[in-house]
Amino acid sequence: MHQITADVLSRVIIPRPSQSHKGTFGRVLLIGGSSAMGGAILMATRAAVNAGAGLVVCATDATNQTALHVAVPETLFTSLSDHANVLAQAKRATVVAIGPGLAPTPANQALLKTLLPAVTVPLIIDAGALTMLAAHPALLTMTNAPVIMTPHQMEWQRLSKIPISDQTTAQNQRAHSRLGGTLVLKGAPTVIYHADNTIGQLTTGTPAMATGGMGDTLTGILAAFCAQFNVPLKERVEAAVYLHSALATDLAATHYIVTPTLLSNHLSSFMRRFV
Repeated sequence: MHQITADVLSRVIIPRPSQSHKGTFGRVLLIGGSSAMGGAILMATRAAVNAGAGLVVCATDATNQTALHVAVPETLFTSLSDHANVLAQAKRATVVAIGPGLAPTPANQALLKTLLPAVTVPLIIDAGALTMLAAHPALLTMTNAPVIMTPHQMEWQRLSKIPISDQTTAQNQRAHSRLGGTLVLKGAPTVIYHADNTIGQLTTGTPAMATGGMGDTLTGILAAFCAQFNVPLKERVEAAVYLHSALATDLAATHYIVTPTLLSNHLSSFMRRFV
């Protein structure tokens, strides 16, 4: 197991070329946000924009459209219920992320089943999408995309069938090897199980991060880093996870609680330190 430190940010975050445009920095599709959980996908979307993705498309419930345009006017909207258009957007994307605020309904399960075999770019699976995978594990075998799963301990218990009390590094590694892809197991500390069977452990973090929406924000940062930087996927994932916790730790010096919105609003200035 290796320790993930700030060095990874200097290796991944590079100056933007003078001859560039939004297409240079990737196209992210974020899918999620039922009518009752619209905030989750909005926080993920805000993070993706502020972490530098060139273009962000948000597929969410139509009831969230006005809030999306107010909160993140830089984002394109498509309706979550329009599966044909969501699939078309996925085929144009550099990175796809699905799950924040996504209710485990039959319609969303059908979308996941359609999406998995169609995506070939990095695919981040979080929250509600993980819940559906846990109930229907055969779905994960339907994709050839580089998959990044981002469960917290309870979501990992559902997916791996390992009780939280038994989630040791060895047990998690065995389950990860069976499922494949990259596993970002969120916790204190967060541990990343990579597709090459190496393991990275986070060296930063703060209890000030323990608030709703922080995981959704990480999903957005991961999507932006995977979309815009041209380094091995392993380094992009480690850099995004490290940045998320390091910035929160930095903000916790002057804030008792670090909210997802506060963190997102400081992403760009924090990233600038490493260029």
